[in-house]
Amino acid sequence: MACDSATLAGRPLTQVGLSVRDLDRSRQFYRDVLGLPLLFEANGMMFFQLAGLRLMVGKARGEQPIGGSILYFDAPDFDSAVDALALLGLVPR
Repeated sequence: MACDSATLAGRPLTQVGLSVRDLDRSRQFYRDVLGLPLLFEANGMMFFQLAGLRLMVGKARGEQPIGGSILYFDAPDFDSAVDALALLGLVPR
């Protein structure tokens, strides 16, 4: 599929972020139970490697929902992608 610089069509998903309450328990689950390689930890976040994708597990802050997901796409022309999403009313301008 061809990549459109103004959208995310054809762009790879590069990272998924999850929020959790307990980092130690999450580390044990993702690393020791599931066997995901732990790349590094920093500032209340852990990064695990999957084939072609990274998983970021971070400690929830304040009212942030537990288990909420954040998707990170490879978007080299970020400004055009944001403009296209704003035209759809999905992000503020």
